[in-house]
Amino acid sequence: PEPIYAMGQFYHEAVAIDPATGIAYMTEDNGPNAGFYRYVPAEPGRLQAGGRLQMMKVDQRPDMSDYLQMRLEMDVGWVDIPDPTQGFTRGNRNGDGVVSQGLAAGGSRFIALEGCTYAEGRVYFTSKLGGRATSGYVLEYDPLREKIWMVYESQGHDHFSGPDNIVVSPRGGLVICEDRLSMNKEAQTVAGLTPEGGNEASAVAIDDGRRIIMIRRRNSRETTPARIVNYSDDFGLTWTPNTYVQDMPSPLCLGVLFKDGEKLIFTQPALAQPLPRMPGWICVSTYEGRTWTGKIIQKGPFSYSDIDRIPGTDIYSVAYSHAMHGELGMYIRFFTEEW
Repeated sequence: PEPIYAMGQFYHEAVAIDPATGIAYMTEDNGPNAGFYRYVPAEPGRLQAGGRLQMMKVDQRPDMSDYLQMRLEMDVGWVDIPDPTQGFTRGNRNGDGVVSQGLAAGGSRFIALEGCTYAEGRVYFTSKLGGRATSGYVLEYDPLREKIWMVYESQGHDHFSGPDNIVVSPRGGLVICEDRLSMNKEAQTVAGLTPEGGNEASAVAIDDGRRIIMIRRRNSRETTPARIVNYSDDFGLTWTPNTYVQDMPSPLCLGVLFKDGEKLIFTQPALAQPLPRMPGWICVSTYEGRTWTGKIIQKGPFSYSDIDRIPGTDIYSVAYSHAMHGELGMYIRFFTEEW
């Protein structure tokens, strides 16, 4: 084998080829600085014929290792690497010569990039240590629109963590290998992620529990701007087709359903974008979720809420994050049936 110097001297991990353009997308397994690169060949299909090495630049996001929002699209550009063969910076031999050039040109910093794959016009790649819990995430990149967004974020080292190798299944889902970050887990696992991603469903039982109502947000491939309600009459084995709720807000974020007697109460922010999510919205239904009325309970930031009734009273409490992830604290508001 012969080295292709123009593809860069850095900590190569994985590569995926776009068959339509011949562009090679490459991850770098390094920390604390790693780059996501593309190699644009002078002759598509002949990498050894020379080409241009570039590093991804996410607009207004110089650091992509943390504080990403699920499915929030970000604009992408590319910066040139002046000398792909400069694998070391002057005065040391730590192997960060290429990523240092990219950062100096305005490229974005990642950390511990691992698997990379291409399918149906999209590139998917993983970071083993990225995210709020430093336990990994999965990104999806659209080269045609030059957009990137996060499709999975690990919740912690004791959950599915350290996403590594990744492929796309024949049915369109992602198959992800785990490089576990906690020895508290008995084994490493292989996980599947559907094309739709999460839909943050909340469900409660009606009557004796045989009938269940589930309400969820639409996913990234559903275009009807409404919350979706489904019913099951066999303990959740089968579900009715989608019913779209038009009389409540429908942000792409979590909402929580609560049953109190004949009433269903749903709490959520009215808007997910722009951040922060706000205002706080309480919706009530007495018709098994078919029609709803609502009222604002919190004018400011309001996300990741939960609701309960104080026993022996007609007072309800709703707890919520004041800001995206509790950066400004957790708050509780109270309201009565009369309110």
